[in-house]
Amino acid sequence: MVRRVLVIGAGASGLVCIKTCLDEGLEPVCFESSDDIGGLWRFEASFESERTSIYRSLVTNTSKEMMCFSDFPMPADYPNYLHNAQLLQYYRLYADHFGLRRHIRFRIKVTHARPRPDFSQSGQWDVITVDREGLEEKHIFDGVLVCSGHYTQPILPLGEFPGHEQFTGRCLHSWEYKDADDFRGKRVVVVGIGSSGGDLAAEISRSAAKTFLSTRKGSWVVGRMSSGGLPLDMIAISRFTNTLKNLLPKRLINWASERVLNQKYDHRLYGLMPRKRFLDGGVLINDDLPGRILQGGLVMKTHLCGFTASGLVFEDGTVEEDINAVVFCTGYRAVFPFLPLSLSDGPGGELSLYKRVFPPSLEPPTLAIMGLFRTKGPIMPIVEMQVRWALKVFTNPKLGLKVFLGPCTPYQYRLTGPGRWNGARQAVLTQWDRVEQPFRTRAVQEPESKMVQRVAVVGAGPSGLTSIKACLDEGLDPTCFESSNDIGGLWRFKEQPEPGRANIYHSVVVNSSKEMMSFSDFPSPAEFPNNMHHSEVLLYLRLYAQAFKLLPHIHFQKTVVSVRQRPDFSVTGQWDIETEEKPGQRETHVFDAVIVSSGHFTKPHLPLHDFPGIERFDGKYFHSWEYRKADSLQGKRVVVIGIGNSGGDIAVDISRVAEKVYLSSRSGAWLVGRVAQGGLPCDLVGTSRFDLALAGLLPTWSAKAFETKLNRAFNHSLYGLQPRHGFFAQIPLVNDELPGRIISGRVQMRPNVKEFCDSSVVFVDGSIIDKVDVVVFATGYHYSFPFLPRDLQAKSGHRLRLYRHVFPPGMSRPTLAVVGFIHALGAINPLAEMQARWATRVFKDLIALPTQDAMLQSIEKDTATMHQSFAVSERNPLQVAYVPYMDSLAEQIGVRPNILWLLLKDVRLGLQVLLGPCTPYQFRLSGPGQWVGARETILTQWERVAQPFKTRVSQVPEPGPDHKMRLMMALSGVIALFCFCLHTKSSFYSVPPPLLSWRAL
Repeated sequence: MVRRVLVIGAGASGLVCIKTCLDEGLEPVCFESSDDIGGLWRFEASFESERTSIYRSLVTNTSKEMMCFSDFPMPADYPNYLHNAQLLQYYRLYADHFGLRRHIRFRIKVTHARPRPDFSQSGQWDVITVDREGLEEKHIFDGVLVCSGHYTQPILPLGEFPGHEQFTGRCLHSWEYKDADDFRGKRVVVVGIGSSGGDLAAEISRSAAKTFLSTRKGSWVVGRMSSGGLPLDMIAISRFTNTLKNLLPKRLINWASERVLNQKYDHRLYGLMPRKRFLDGGVLINDDLPGRILQGGLVMKTHLCGFTASGLVFEDGTVEEDINAVVFCTGYRAVFPFLPLSLSDGPGGELSLYKRVFPPSLEPPTLAIMGLFRTKGPIMPIVEMQVRWALKVFTNPKLGLKVFLGPCTPYQYRLTGPGRWNGARQAVLTQWDRVEQPFRTRAVQEPESKMVQRVAVVGAGPSGLTSIKACLDEGLDPTCFESSNDIGGLWRFKEQPEPGRANIYHSVVVNSSKEMMSFSDFPSPAEFPNNMHHSEVLLYLRLYAQAFKLLPHIHFQKTVVSVRQRPDFSVTGQWDIETEEKPGQRETHVFDAVIVSSGHFTKPHLPLHDFPGIERFDGKYFHSWEYRKADSLQGKRVVVIGIGNSGGDIAVDISRVAEKVYLSSRSGAWLVGRVAQGGLPCDLVGTSRFDLALAGLLPTWSAKAFETKLNRAFNHSLYGLQPRHGFFAQIPLVNDELPGRIISGRVQMRPNVKEFCDSSVVFVDGSIIDKVDVVVFATGYHYSFPFLPRDLQAKSGHRLRLYRHVFPPGMSRPTLAVVGFIHALGAINPLAEMQARWATRVFKDLIALPTQDAMLQSIEKDTATMHQSFAVSERNPLQVAYVPYMDSLAEQIGVRPNILWLLLKDVRLGLQVLLGPCTPYQFRLSGPGQWVGARETILTQWERVAQPFKTRVSQVPEPGPDHKMRLMMALSGVIALFCFCLHTKSSFYSVPPPLLSWRAL
């Protein structure tokens, strides 16, 4: 009769084994070689031989409701996807709740487990252990449960790659990886596309100069979120879906699943397409990988073939030189050296196990291996089921719909039979409540139902550069004054913030894709990523300046301190420009016209007076203008105030290293990612002239449809993001990673801050966060042009009183223009370029402006329309509709494309202009400034979109005969219709009432 059971290892499997032994009235003794519980999930800053090792940022791929033990639900306020530290805390709670620690002997290693001489009668085992001092001890046990894991022996297959001996860089296994600090600024190759490979490649790409991900087979990639932002596995793993899987043909399921995944991002385009069909191989769970590929921070490569002295050779013949490190994510070898060799009788010397638990050669069966398997679902409930079965071998209606139609959570296995738990029914019925709970951190309010020749250009950022070029195109003589020592403006990263200048943080990636943000006669290089890192944007601006010879017209380190009309301005329209090169060293110049393109992200808005108690706050606070990178915030508790694009980016960036990040928002925001259907850049999809015309016919329906689509991705109300305004009323928050950080609990949404108290932050809903170390104010900027006369800075509403957002109306001669002070749901570069093209033709009297009264009336009308259509404020003073505004200026210049004429003259081009994305090249097809390359550039724009993805050729599985597929679809349709009808009748029970509205989206 089995009484004393040995449990080897106190990780997740070991803990549930101890608990199940106690449930069955057995006497468990657990030997754990380390000094704590947790096994794989106990993070250590350094790695130890023969122990599991994880990286600092690891987050579970399985949601809390699916991965918890069947009679111990995770706390409701835990995030749905847990960071490794939170999962370890859950294990501690589990061990303490069931009194498991007293059965564990720490720092004891099992070195020998062999059947006793009388094993055939007794089933007993001789076990030898050794402690940290090397002292051996012998034991006898009636049964053995092996829970020591199989992630301790990394496979580093250097012998498979010729030339590795001469490689001067570093080679390491993912087992050694802890964080990306060692790879900052380096060129890194990650080999292997399992979950570790995907995680490490995405993480390293944020620090490295360039990261490459090499894969032999590719992989289907899925995120952690399902429709409405709910955990994917809560939707995908139910008895209902399993019934469909068993009823429907496998080929049909593969086809449908792959179609859905490719609609999110085309796996072939992204270089991810696997050789196996969806059901035939594992999937890679990663929220960030597609975005990193789209942004060019991560480049897909084919299988690694060999090494050179400083580089790597890949299967397609390409070579990447100057590689500093290679990280092998090539798996582990399952080794149990303490077991008899006779049990390793598999084809490759591995353990052969019945039902992946029992060695079939043992009789009686008193040894079981726990957790030695892989699955597309959660592992812990399966281990729990294994041990409950193993110990049995050792010794011997509403709820129903919930069990059938709802997610197959572990609590179902405690409803009846041995080990029955009285709380199982309630746990099943309330599981969706616990899914919802961690999102309830911000209560969402419902939406309330003489001839100009010499031109001075102030600033050499993107707007300044395109203004210089526009002057040259019109035969004018531009002189640009730039206060710094280089071009780029906002996009020039500086390690230390410089007062009076725009500043960006290290991780900034542009929100607009390269085709939409390019200047109209200078497309970005095809190999550039679609969404560029700030360093690549700056490189593009350098290429632009060099191509059009703009640099000779720029005077660096000269600050404009005064712009004043000359005494004879009414006759000449000229301006006195005073500049300062060094303190006190000033110079005055005379110009015929002025273009102000100095930007408006230079004066941070830090509204401390709105936050009582900030003067007594014990922690540190600063404006996002000062933020560079998250290194100094390691292990801190951080509050970010403001949910603009900077606030969202910074909260995500900090959450990778901080203990906790809280994102406070007064009004919420609509959130869109850079990756659209099929993996294409978001701003290239649904932004054609045809799409916009349809939206203009049904604006309310269009906005609601867009909001519904966004809520299908993740429910904004559930995530605490729901704004008070409609989608088109304000520029949305563009962020690929924030939903994933919220669902994993790394970022927690909060309402507006009410006050500060010592080290605590009090929110308007009464909630309090204690021990806050740092507060980051992402609260926008003041816009000001102190060098301009005060009368030219008059306002209309919150914005400057400018005709078409360019010309002050009160001038007797229109020889001053403001370029780039504009906001729209679109890229700034083409807007500024169009403004500059229009302004320079006004300077030359080729375009006449209306009378002053007419301009003032137009300004007031535009302001009223703007306040009616958009959520403008002092911090967000203006917004325009992107294409209509571009077309209005293009109409005056004479460069607006005539679509009807194009359709008659050049059908292919006309269809691209009408149905394709409204790229800036359309405004170079005809009229002043016509560019002969515009047609070809439009027709090849999708090729340039695809080019940066072409780093790994994807092999596509062979399709079957069409007639067989049609037949299977017809038969499957009948089965699916029957199941759907059944599901519809019972759907009230499949999701709790609070979530019915989310699922309806």
